[in-house]
Amino acid sequence: MFLASCPFVTKRFRANDGVDLLDLVFYGPFLVVRHEVENEQGMRRIAIAAVLLGICCYRLPESTPREQSKPAPPPPAPAVRTWSANLFTSGGYSGGGKGVVFIDSQSVKKLSPPAQTELEASVRDARPEKWNTVYRPAKDGMTDQFYYSLRFKIERADGSAGEYAVSWQDAAFGMLPRDLRRLYDALWAAHEERR
Repeated sequence: MFLASCPFVTKRFRANDGVDLLDLVFYGPFLVVRHEVENEQGMRRIAIAAVLLGICCYRLPESTPREQSKPAPPPPAPAVRTWSANLFTSGGYSGGGKGVVFIDSQSVKKLSPPAQTELEASVRDARPEKWNTVYRPAKDGMTDQFYYSLRFKIERADGSAGEYAVSWQDAAFGMLPRDLRRLYDALWAAHEERR
């Protein structure tokens, strides 16, 4: 028998009035309670002692980290060979827009190093194949807003290439994917730097 082969320790408890007797016998990791009770008061004491012992010996289960519901980040895009971006604006108070940006993988080298680095990073991280062709809010209550039209051509080192067209308006900036918004911001910063 398993219990007989384990070393054990016995603790004997007797109440001051000598009414009840409680033996706690530890067989390795097991606890056996033996008791002799002569009245109802002694039984209550044993019940309370058993509850307290259970509370003291209870081990909380180890917490495990919860799985995050965040999707895994997409794998990095292959390096970019060549690219070009044409951003046209229209609308506004005068209707003529606020400017036009033409820039490509060669003319980007004329920018300041910080602007060049940011624009090249935004092009590298762009996922134009996931963009919608149009971003427009359901309700269009803004007047005199600007409208944007971007034509983006990219050829990657792995041979994949594509030409993408996307348009939106001021009221739809919140709907743009992060990579498209980052590309727009970098293109507009290049436009402002070259003015």
